[in-house]
Amino acid sequence: MANSKKSNNDKKQKSSANKVNDKKQYVENVEAKKENNQAKADKKSTKVKKSKEKSSFTKGFKSELKKVSWPTGKQVVNNTIAVIFIVIVVTAVVFCLDLAFGAVNKYGIEGVKALVQTESNESEESVVTEVNDTDEAEKTDEGENNEKTSEETSSEEGSNENQE
Repeated sequence: MANSKKSNNDKKQKSSANKVNDKKQYVENVEAKKENNQAKADKKSTKVKKSKEKSSFTKGFKSELKKVSWPTGKQVVNNTIAVIFIVIVVTAVVFCLDLAFGAVNKYGIEGVKALVQTESNESEESVVTEVNDTDEAEKTDEGENNEKTSEETSSEEGSNENQE
């Protein structure tokens, strides 16, 4: 009997130990479930916040659009006509400028170079003719000087002959 009492006590202790272990596991499971539920609640709250943000955005958007001062149909037509007119005027100005610059650029780079060269050739020719004129003038001056010197030399020769 003493053995049976020991075994009963052992069984009671084991069962009480099992109960304690079961309670610990139960508490751990409950805590894990609470954490899991908290994580789910956080996810749901972020989803709810996002949906609330979206709905508040659309509500705010609609309320702001109600505050807008929308033009009447007549104003829209008038503004549209004004814009089209301005576009046509600007297009015409740009077209005219394009034609003008195209006419200026008709000859292109080569044409401008040729024009510049002809002008520079004309100016060089005028300089050359001026130089030629001055050369001729110098030659005539030299010719006159040569004639004078030849007259002088001939008169000197004549005077030398007289002296002999």
